[in-house]
Amino acid sequence: MFCWNFVILCTLSGALGCSPPSVEITGRILCHDGTPIPDAVVTVTGDSFLRVDHTGRGGRFAVEMRATESYVVRVRSGNFESQHEFTVDGDTDIGDLKLKAVYYEPEVLDVQGQPVRAELVFFDAGTRREVGRGSSDQAGFASVLLPLGKLEMAHISYDYALYFVKNTDTRALPDKVVLDPKATLHFEIDDPNPQRPFPAVELISRRGYLPKRNPPLRDGKGSYGGLEPGDYELRARVNDRDSQWVSVTLSRSKPATVQFVIPPADQIPPIQARFIDHNGETMKGVVVRCRHDGELIPQHTVGVVDRKDLRKVGCNAFIARAPGYCRRTVGCGNGWRNLQSTIPMLRACRARVTVKGDIPEGTTRFEYGAVQQGDEAVTFQEPCHMVDGVLVDVPEGKTRIVARAFAGDLPLGNAGTDWHVCRVGKELDVVIEFKKRSR
Repeated sequence: MFCWNFVILCTLSGALGCSPPSVEITGRILCHDGTPIPDAVVTVTGDSFLRVDHTGRGGRFAVEMRATESYVVRVRSGNFESQHEFTVDGDTDIGDLKLKAVYYEPEVLDVQGQPVRAELVFFDAGTRREVGRGSSDQAGFASVLLPLGKLEMAHISYDYALYFVKNTDTRALPDKVVLDPKATLHFEIDDPNPQRPFPAVELISRRGYLPKRNPPLRDGKGSYGGLEPGDYELRARVNDRDSQWVSVTLSRSKPATVQFVIPPADQIPPIQARFIDHNGETMKGVVVRCRHDGELIPQHTVGVVDRKDLRKVGCNAFIARAPGYCRRTVGCGNGWRNLQSTIPMLRACRARVTVKGDIPEGTTRFEYGAVQQGDEAVTFQEPCHMVDGVLVDVPEGKTRIVARAFAGDLPLGNAGTDWHVCRVGKELDVVIEFKKRSR
């Protein structure tokens, strides 16, 4: 709905009595090119009363109300605002009000020239504020009232590729909007353990999850529209059972059809992660606890952690510990569905730390942490624990040690070392210097 607000201030003169005389305010609302604007809501307010009328096909309105010293007329048919002042005496026809707006009436078609039903959205090119919205009908025609000026236009449709017009004058918008269709995928689910009604199906590509807008399945069959053309590797997931990856090429010219075979429930292998040491061997005796409540996770003594055990206790992250190794925190990663098959544990080194410099005023304690860097990016970051002035769980390898200053629970600032190479059996001696912040 488009709101065009036109405020007309009118002053009435005449003798005042116990019963003010009635007056009629009339006028016609037009576009900039003289086209009448029908169905506009006209609201007239006085000191303590209100009257409403709608413009007819010719854009005319008429409102009868009691005479007062002033009144306000507002015309609503969009979100554009304009104000006009009038001085009148008795019944008044304010005449033609030409708005700084025009009707945009394009034809919306596909690449074959067939009409398309789509929603068009318009924005002010400068402020990016929405100034108009309208839909094409079954014949492909749209009619949208738009303000004059520089606009941008887009369309909303799952079935067609993005159509966008940048920084264009209202009167220079295209007469035809030609939408290029997106690709459609038809698929069938072959499930040896079918359920009725058929459960929800998630389609996953190597690029990530597809947007969830696929329709309900019927007899295990469904369609998925609005996909960008290209090569895909897809699989289907039904109740945590994944099909094999299927390669398919999607094009605009012809829908593609694929079949996803879901394995039987009794053939789904457990999704487990095993902890490996610095030699790549499976570790035994790793203690795994939920991060939020410290509950012990089953099977922690055999060097693996199972997804079903994590979900059973409602664990969304766990902490793994082993003697001689740094602790390791692992997050849920999409409900543990993508639990990595191996979790490397890093051997713990020792570092003697001296803190000096412009330590923040009021500091009562420090917390320490270590960042371990791999070949390309930071791969490990965990807190460290101080025992008799020595950090006992600094990860082996290229490491940076960080200190955070606190006043109680209030953080005051942090500082860190340069990168150092920590080695097991050799205590590292480092200095963390706080520097005064420049204002």
